[in-house]
Amino acid sequence: MVFAGLSLDQAPPYSVTMKFFITGFVYAFFGGVYLAINGGVFDVIFIHLMTIGFMTMVMSGAVLQFLPVVGGITFKRIKLLSNLIYIGLNLGVIGFVVGFYLYNLLLLRMSAFILSFSITLFAMSVIYKVFTSKTKNLSILSIAFALLFLFLGMLAGVWMLHSHASINFDESFLQVKNLHLLLLFFGWILLLVMGVSFQVIPMFWVAKDFSPKSKAVFIFLMAGLLLLNLFFATFAFLLLLLLLGAVYAVAMMHRLYKRKRKLSDCSVKYWFVAMASLLIVMLFLIFDVATYLSYKIAAFGFVYGVISAMIYKIIPFITWFHLSAKGIFEIPTMKEMIAQKQIEYGFYLFLITYFALIFTPLSDRFETLFIATFIILNLLHLVNFLKVIVLYKNIVLIDIKK
Repeated sequence: MVFAGLSLDQAPPYSVTMKFFITGFVYAFFGGVYLAINGGVFDVIFIHLMTIGFMTMVMSGAVLQFLPVVGGITFKRIKLLSNLIYIGLNLGVIGFVVGFYLYNLLLLRMSAFILSFSITLFAMSVIYKVFTSKTKNLSILSIAFALLFLFLGMLAGVWMLHSHASINFDESFLQVKNLHLLLLFFGWILLLVMGVSFQVIPMFWVAKDFSPKSKAVFIFLMAGLLLLNLFFATFAFLLLLLLLGAVYAVAMMHRLYKRKRKLSDCSVKYWFVAMASLLIVMLFLIFDVATYLSYKIAAFGFVYGVISAMIYKIIPFITWFHLSAKGIFEIPTMKEMIAQKQIEYGFYLFLITYFALIFTPLSDRFETLFIATFIILNLLHLVNFLKVIVLYKNIVLIDIKK
């Protein structure tokens, strides 16, 4: 690993980010359970269990870890801030799910308010810190832009929820829905993945870094095109966004293929699948084919794949670092914290789940296979991650007793 440029002494307390990671995969697990109960329908409840409960929860934890370590950007009351964000996201997601299940408009409005507060607090806190900090690298700026688009996407979501409450589904609803998807996928998710990948790919996998000019082109062009789409929703700007996403996917796969550290690593395989999925989605949307399938590939192949790749590196790294910072010498290596066989089983199960998801329209058997393997996959991830946390607590406890 390459630690150059990292502010390891600025890392937040262990529990600050770990609770986001574990809770995110708990929501993914219950998303699978919900699918089993509702007959495999990808309705608004399942979608938001995955997008807010899983994706946003895990990515929020990653941002709170990334900013201090990579950018040296600290928050004075990080425990309070992280707890407010964490509690707000949980209350908002649970209220949203129950509100839509019962179609209780009061509960939906309350959930929208809580989610709005939590996301606004998160976004504005990060954006303020980034733009008032003396240290500004491109990865950190990418995260600030991503939080801005998360905030804007949230506003679009609140408007849509208000339309649900007033039962108003005119043409403007579809336009705002498309804007909601555009801001959250390209702005929040893809821009965040870009910024984080520019840092973690060279660090964990000793791959060739992107030049500052290349990073700037990807980040500022993506942010600029999204802002232009806010005011001038033309196919030309959308096409440029899709082409940029495709170029990023190809460039990242090339970097990973040419990496210096060629040891077998399942997290690299996750990255390859994720980037290949992103490329397929971009091409499908460019040629306007298989739109519904592209949503599935984007959500599971790309987003779930990237999150899995990063979390299997981040959790052992955070654990190893915090134990080292306590002056403990007898520490398992990062590779020893999670059995490599377990990670391999998870990756192959991920591929089976992915295959089943793609072919769900062809047969109910594929749908059943997808739901079953998705539940087991998330349960396996949770067991692996919880073992690391238990290991951390046991080592700390033994050290205290010495």
